[in-house]
Amino acid sequence: MGINTPNTTTEIANELIKHGFNVVDISYKNDCTDSLSIDGINVYVPNSFVKDSNEELFNDFVVKNDNLDTIFATTDLYKLIEWIIKEGNYEQ
Repeated sequence: MGINTPNTTTEIANELIKHGFNVVDISYKNDCTDSLSIDGINVYVPNSFVKDSNEELFNDFVVKNDNLDTIFATTDLYKLIEWIIKEGNYEQ
């Protein structure tokens, strides 16, 4: 059920760039999910349509703080965009 490929991460990054964000791929390429820095906010990208942590399948975009606590998670890219706009205190 995996969906994550370099092409998928690129498609997600391009959609974010269309919304005016500065996006950098910060993936280690050996983790179970890719990660992007979106205007300085690090986001883990989903790698599956289903969630099964035992199989390292994750269906959420996840933002963690410096202590690696999850502070935001959603399956919807556009909800992530809304959250980043709110957290970044800027207009889009």
